[in-house]
Amino acid sequence: MKSSSQFIIEPIKKGISMTFQHTAFLILKEKQRPLSATRIATIAFRRGLVKSWAEDPINSFIQTIEKNIRDSIYNNPELIFVYKNKERLIGLPTKNYTENQKINITISLNRYQKELATILKKVFKKESDNELYSYFVLTGMDTVKTDLINILTKVMKKGEYFE
Repeated sequence: MKSSSQFIIEPIKKGISMTFQHTAFLILKEKQRPLSATRIATIAFRRGLVKSWAEDPINSFIQTIEKNIRDSIYNNPELIFVYKNKERLIGLPTKNYTENQKINITISLNRYQKELATILKKVFKKESDNELYSYFVLTGMDTVKTDLINILTKVMKKGEYFE
């Protein structure tokens, strides 16, 4: 049976790079307790799990993780601040995300938005409005925006148009 640290190191040996965020998540999962951002960064760089060309790699790692959590942008996998004895640590959320929950969302669209949704269904190859909106919510709008730009660029190069 593999130790938890082997699970972290194996992707690196295979040449798969990880983000600071994902590395922090895996270290926290291995340690099973909140740690300071400095401790997480030190472990990550000492093990060679991440690389940085910043002047101060440890500080770059710390600032990136803390900004991701504070701004709730790029905080995936999700990390949280944990306050213990007047110290701010980084931890894993205690929520159980293993169960999918179905939620219903009602969206009111004007005529232009409905036409746009019809086009986007074709662009993203989705069968229904619900499938399209679920894709937007689950993927995240930054990724959707990037995907849309890439798809439209390819379409324009080929001279194809959606009807």
